[in-house]
Amino acid sequence: TNQDCEDTYAPVCGCDGETYLNLCYAENSGIFDYDNGICDSIPDPNPPIELIGELAPGGANLNWTVLQAGDVFDHFILRGRWPMDGTFHQVATIPGSDLQNYSFFHPNVMVGLNTYQILGVRGGTIVLSNEADIFIPEDNNRPAIYAYPNPARDLMQVTANRNGPATIEFLSPDGRRFIEQQADFHGAPVPVDVSGLNDGLFILRVRFDSGETAQQRVVKLR
Repeated sequence: TNQDCEDTYAPVCGCDGETYLNLCYAENSGIFDYDNGICDSIPDPNPPIELIGELAPGGANLNWTVLQAGDVFDHFILRGRWPMDGTFHQVATIPGSDLQNYSFFHPNVMVGLNTYQILGVRGGTIVLSNEADIFIPEDNNRPAIYAYPNPARDLMQVTANRNGPATIEFLSPDGRRFIEQQADFHGAPVPVDVSGLNDGLFILRVRFDSGETAQQRVVKLR
């Protein structure tokens, strides 16, 4: 059954023309003839997910909409393609819900043309959004962080557009420090346990050992 399959992103294109999250989901659907990777087909002129990308200080804002009300996905995979690289790479996994609108800030951009796409995953099958292009100028590389989910209950993932050692802090609006955690950023999100925080608004601040600082407002929920 699909319950026995892990949500590992290793897509295969089945002989039925469907893209499956991995081989386990394909075989559970009776598909044993497949090719590795996403099905290479003509882009859907009316994709079920609409993605819009916008330039933002220190990175790129990605906003997507599930166009059909009531169309619920298990989760979304954000993938990106960078200048001088013709291959898409997985950027993040975002939980699905009954919402239609989602957003994600990607700080690890590269100067030049960055291309993004959302993969909606439901029942082990994948549907694709349109591709969104964002041109990143050379002067956009200010330090930036992004934390998700926001609001969070137990665990928050922190990404940054800088690499190297840093200190992650959670501060109250009046400046009291509640969490201090050492981290080493290398592109992957850094998990922070926020389960011990009270409900409310906090300032997430990251102080890089290079001397640069970035911060974001975040919300803790029970």
